[in-house]
Amino acid sequence: MSLFFSVYLISFISYLTNIETGISLILAWVILIELNDVYQYITGNIFGKRKIVPRISPNKTLEGVIGGVIMTTATIFFLNIAYGYRINICMGPIISILGFLGDILISYFKRKANKKDSGTILAGHGGILDRVDSLIFNSPVILLMTLYLN
Repeated sequence: MSLFFSVYLISFISYLTNIETGISLILAWVILIELNDVYQYITGNIFGKRKIVPRISPNKTLEGVIGGVIMTTATIFFLNIAYGYRINICMGPIISILGFLGDILISYFKRKANKKDSGTILAGHGGILDRVDSLIFNSPVILLMTLYLN
């Protein structure tokens, strides 16, 4: 199941290369999604009190998710102004929530398999799958939103 989720769903983002500004869009989306992970981590560490799913991912907090939503939306606003992107501002909350759900899904699979990390290539980061888990649900939605808006 984790192979299906990680390979098949993430591959949706590669279809953006068929759009005129596809590579730039892919880069912008991946940066936004990865920044959202960082934003959730930072705000969760600073303000986090309420655990969301302590049995699956004990460090995820409501404050971290909310901080990710706010900061990712602000980043989209900045990218639109500074670089002329036309990313819909409502994608901030969508990216944040779907990124969180992808992270929880991979954490769930790891708990079921009694594994702490999904691999050993990126020691200390939980493996490569933990670096791209936020892309799992975001990729199909990003493709559909981009095709709809273009």
